[in-house]
Amino acid sequence: MSPESATVVGRGPAGLMAATLLAAGGVSVHLVAAAAGSLALWSGRMDFRGWDGGEPVANPWEWWGQHGAEHMDGGDSLGRWSRVWALWGALARELGVGAAVPAANRWAPTPLGHRRPVFWAPPWELALEGGPASLSSAAVVGFTGFPDFDAELAADGFPASVAVDTAWLPKPPGWSPSWTALRYAAYFDTEPGADWLAQQLLGAVGPLAPELVVVPQVLGLEHTGALWRRLERLLERPVREVGLTPPGVGGMRIERRWMRWLLASGVHLHHGRVQSLYDAGGVWLGDGRRAGTGPVILATGGFLGGGLHLGPNGRAEDPVLRRTVGHLGETDSADTILRWGLAMGDPPACGRQVAGCDPDADGDGGAMCLWTAASAVDRVAPELVDRLQRIGQEPISIISHFGDNGGREEALHG
Repeated sequence: MSPESATVVGRGPAGLMAATLLAAGGVSVHLVAAAAGSLALWSGRMDFRGWDGGEPVANPWEWWGQHGAEHMDGGDSLGRWSRVWALWGALARELGVGAAVPAANRWAPTPLGHRRPVFWAPPWELALEGGPASLSSAAVVGFTGFPDFDAELAADGFPASVAVDTAWLPKPPGWSPSWTALRYAAYFDTEPGADWLAQQLLGAVGPLAPELVVVPQVLGLEHTGALWRRLERLLERPVREVGLTPPGVGGMRIERRWMRWLLASGVHLHHGRVQSLYDAGGVWLGDGRRAGTGPVILATGGFLGGGLHLGPNGRAEDPVLRRTVGHLGETDSADTILRWGLAMGDPPACGRQVAGCDPDADGDGGAMCLWTAASAVDRVAPELVDRLQRIGQEPISIISHFGDNGGREEALHG
């Protein structure tokens, strides 16, 4: 039986997904966080399984079909994965960043001139189908005075079979050495900034006539869709971004849309650092306030997210549960402690750090957030997840409970 209300602690992708699933099932959700979550560190990609022992994985569906029983909940992992990804695809459409969930990994160059597997990506981000042979030419565009993206270095990420030109745009009006990717994106959100970029790109790329135009991830924060479509119409070819080092402009775009959507859908947001759990439901904050009601899901992250503290003598502690989860250099390795999420017991925890998986080495951090969020919700409201997972077989919307939420952003497609 579903609770009438529940409390989610943490605003990263796992916490937001848990809050979304609960709210979609009609549960009154209280979302508690001291600060914005880790989406601001992401480009917006959601990886499934990118690497296996350092080698790229071509088809993560096949990989999980072979290895799923060794990880997490076991059982029919491939069937569960299909339903989890279908839920994500439905949510992405609601947020206006819809892109089809692919049947296999794609590939993309990185800012450092490498190539990496890419699974789901928002429509603005570069993810190439069919391997290197599917592309014949590209133009990689950088900005003079912007050290976060070297067009010539990024061009090295394309195989030799692709003819790659590089182009450099001048410094925008008002530029200073302090401009970061976020400052560029804010400028291109303005009408003068969008006009300047369109004019400069047309002059630099138009004569090259590439099959694809690649730019750093700076095409605005709030008006990305309008700018992106304008540039594609002007240049008469696809324009795609390459994600940069944090902070991630693409992740910020999704986080802003997602938070507005959750608030418009009735989710209650509480600002504050959680001190402890409240026996009757919800949590106590550090300033003495009580926040939320009902069962609690922890999505507080590891050391970087503040979900774990490193105490004396290498002791790793969960500050909310006041529980020691390991000892660095003694009984546990750093890898064991960093992958602590699934084994935390009660209350359930979710996030990219899951026992048995290493998201940085395996390229599956996004998938871990989705899977563990669904598993955590399954713990507090089992029949709710079962009902929502019908979306894997039926053309229904997980937002059918909400109707027109009024907070939907401009669609990036069409």
